[in-house]
Amino acid sequence: MGGHRVDAQKAGYLRAGQDISVLKMEEMITINLKPGGNLKIKSDPSEARIEINNRPIGSTPLEHLVPPGGYSLKILKDEYEVFQTNVEIRAGDEKVVEAKLKPNFGFVDIYATPTGARVSLNGKIIGSSPLKQKVSLGKHQIDIRYDNRYDPYTEDIEIYQGETKNMYIKLKYSSEYLLSLQNKRKTANIVSLSGLGLAVVGTGIVVLFTLRADSAYDDYKGATIQADIDNYRDNEKFNRDISYIGWGALGAGIATAVIALIARPEIPKNIGLVPDMNQSEGRNGVYVRRAEEGKLSPFVFPGGLGMDWRF
Repeated sequence: MGGHRVDAQKAGYLRAGQDISVLKMEEMITINLKPGGNLKIKSDPSEARIEINNRPIGSTPLEHLVPPGGYSLKILKDEYEVFQTNVEIRAGDEKVVEAKLKPNFGFVDIYATPTGARVSLNGKIIGSSPLKQKVSLGKHQIDIRYDNRYDPYTEDIEIYQGETKNMYIKLKYSSEYLLSLQNKRKTANIVSLSGLGLAVVGTGIVVLFTLRADSAYDDYKGATIQADIDNYRDNEKFNRDISYIGWGALGAGIATAVIALIARPEIPKNIGLVPDMNQSEGRNGVYVRRAEEGKLSPFVFPGGLGMDWRF
């Protein structure tokens, strides 16, 4: 007894119902079901919102039974263009709508060397290379930096719908860094030359005073007068002592030359260097190194000590 709601549903038919008020123990009611049309909606990507006649009904993928008639269908997803179409459904029909949503963004794929270079997009740091970043459509500025050894790289790019822009960037060494390496190399060469000079002097001392000491020793062995014996012995000892100093200078010179060569920095072979002509007529000029050849020019500017030792 009392008021009730009775609903009826069958596959292919629209759900229908009726409010009734039961006044007796048994009462007959009739519900007429009307055939509908089945609307199947899919999208790529999925999980897009669906509106029929501007009324939300769910998200893709979705099957929805609708009364026969015409409908305005919208499929919406953030960062994608709205997909809109009109569909006509007849009773018993099955209508399939598949929407390929167009993105309102693209990607920039950045490979920069050296690895780990800091990447900024429109002035905001977005990570380190290599990286792939989703960006909005339109113009953007990419800035790539590593440290003060390299010049920063900046490029203006434009991203089109669905585009993936690949960027392969090799940062170039800064001229200041290359000049500092060249100056260090020149200093190392000077020290190496000085060490070799000291070794040559030490060799001369060793040879000269060893010969004199040997001669004094020969005179000492042939002497018969005590005064001559003492004099030759002292002369030999003096020359031996000087030759030992020569050995020390020889060893120190060789050690200095070797250490200077080991400590001397290498100039990157893939970077172009040009002479610094601001330095007093090129007296302190540097080598010309060509990136495409990777070879070192044998020419040294007058007075320059940027020579390359080969062993």
